[in-house]
Amino acid sequence: MLHQSVLRKDLSYLSYIDGMRAIAVILVVAYHAWPAAIPGGYIGVDVFFVISGFIITRQIYAEMESGSFSYTAFLARRVRRLLPAAFVCSVLVCIGAIAWLSPPDLVDFAKSLISTWMMSANFFFLKTSGYFSGPSEQKPLLHMWSLAVEDQFYLTWPLVLALIHKYVDWRKGVTIVIPLIALASLIHAALNMSGKPDYVFYSPLTRAFELLTGCWIALAVAKERLTRGAAWHGVLGLIGIALVIVASLPSRQGEQSSWWLAVVPAVVGTALAVYAGLRGPNVLSRLLSAPPLVFVGQVSYSWYLYHWPFLSLSRHVLQRAPDDAEALFLVLAALVAATLSMIYVERPFREKTISFRRASMGTAAAGLSLSIVAAVLLAGRGLPWRLEPQVANLYNSLAMGNTFRSACDGVANAFRNDSKCNFGSHKAGGVFDIVIVGDSNADHYVPMIGVLAKEAGLSGRQVTQSTCAPLIGTRQNRGEAGETNRAELCANYHAAILRFIDAHPELKVVVMGAVWSSWQTGLATNSIAEALGIGPMRSDKFDDYLDPTINLIRKRGIKVVLLGQIPHLAQFDMRCFVAAARKGATDGACATPFAHSEAQLANPRAKFRSLAESDQAIRFLDPSRFLCSPEACSPFQENLFLYRDFGHLNVQGAHFLAKKFGNDRLWQ
Repeated sequence: MLHQSVLRKDLSYLSYIDGMRAIAVILVVAYHAWPAAIPGGYIGVDVFFVISGFIITRQIYAEMESGSFSYTAFLARRVRRLLPAAFVCSVLVCIGAIAWLSPPDLVDFAKSLISTWMMSANFFFLKTSGYFSGPSEQKPLLHMWSLAVEDQFYLTWPLVLALIHKYVDWRKGVTIVIPLIALASLIHAALNMSGKPDYVFYSPLTRAFELLTGCWIALAVAKERLTRGAAWHGVLGLIGIALVIVASLPSRQGEQSSWWLAVVPAVVGTALAVYAGLRGPNVLSRLLSAPPLVFVGQVSYSWYLYHWPFLSLSRHVLQRAPDDAEALFLVLAALVAATLSMIYVERPFREKTISFRRASMGTAAAGLSLSIVAAVLLAGRGLPWRLEPQVANLYNSLAMGNTFRSACDGVANAFRNDSKCNFGSHKAGGVFDIVIVGDSNADHYVPMIGVLAKEAGLSGRQVTQSTCAPLIGTRQNRGEAGETNRAELCANYHAAILRFIDAHPELKVVVMGAVWSSWQTGLATNSIAEALGIGPMRSDKFDDYLDPTINLIRKRGIKVVLLGQIPHLAQFDMRCFVAAARKGATDGACATPFAHSEAQLANPRAKFRSLAESDQAIRFLDPSRFLCSPEACSPFQENLFLYRDFGHLNVQGAHFLAKKFGNDRLWQ
């Protein structure tokens, strides 16, 4: 009976591993192209992780045993293997992104490009998107998250393994240390899955058990004499492959909290197949070593690189998801690109030997060049000049909010940054006629109030705090996450409003704005309400906070202007906006039914009108007069696009309303 050591050089290439890579990449590509057909195909990435852990550990442990391991030489090999194909792909994706992405999407792409070349794409996408969410399908570099996880593994694992090799008995390392670390990772993933599914998906800490499973297989057999060709090993491997295939079939969509129930069988199945293949030749190793599978496995890295950008960019070109036939064409085109990449990029660089110094310089040069491209895209705000004038104007107006918001919004800015946060006709000595208070729906009115104040020769000051309505003494009480912290923030903000008013007895007008529809129910008092004697202490009624707030202002002899909430759009549909802009959109384009807005605005509007009718020193400005017809409300008026998002004006919208309200003799 023939015995072989798994670390012998004649076993350095394992053809069945390429067959397993083929299964993994086919699952991933099929999932991305036809998610309904293979809803669990994302576990192909987990298969890749196990294989990576096995291959890398197998190589570096053999070198450690022979005393020839060099950390820098290992990193140089990784650079030679991975960087050239990734760089060429990134350049081509940049060209496609510039050609087809909208300015906001191109800005987002630029940020993801930088994170990709900083080996932190997983953390970037963790902060900015969910892998399972729709908008993520339009991010051309989303798939780079998995390469970032592997890069982080390549940087850390050799050092950890070196410590284990030097200070821990080999058998204890195999039977105790590595299994315990892997188990801790799995438990960490399970405990966080229900509350933080995206964290579990992207974090290297929750993915470590998959990579370590492959590492453990490599170390477990490193000093074992493997019996060749036992039939039951082939059956064991087939069971492993079956586990992987079955794990990819059940629907996991909408069940993010249970994804690891598919991942664990896939990881176990991959481990069984890897181990069984080492016992070849057997039915498993012969099956996985079939030439078509080996070929797909050899191009799997480049196919993975190209398939997602092809599918993602197609959504921008088609303005919809590709149908089945289009998806087939795209994945086959990506396979052709991958084959060319393997022949002309991967293999030539793989066959070269480069020093760590040259590898580092090459990595730095690639990262720097792409970072410069990204910086240009960011500085150019997504290069809207690439587009037709009408569409470029749309995106330019979309990007323009209140330019003072970053410096002026927030309770911490209420008494500083005066040179930036004043508006209207500035007066010496910090003298103000007008102060505007409220949340982000007050902030977006600042350019409008500034125009009207300047026309009247009045000076004004922004004192806003996003998420906090200017209803003194109230907080939201809906059992939502973060309510306690927000209640404290808003209590501090309400105290700051009163301090500002008392510090400026010359004030003539307090302008109030908010997302009033969010403050109609679920209210309670905050920490300053009792001291001010505001409302029933446990009232949840809007009127019980609005009336005392206005009374606090009016008893100081100050007038009140109530800014109505703009109609919120039922959909913020950029496709519709772009199409309308190209046609020279007029009133009514991309409209929201009036009934949708009326359901949100009717109650606060009726209350504000009642207050204005009862006191001549209270004015109510209703933007719906100019944004809605009796049938619908539109973000387009007089060939202008007025919104920044579904519920906020851009500067153009604020100036449009300034022109409309300017005829109302507002400050008299």
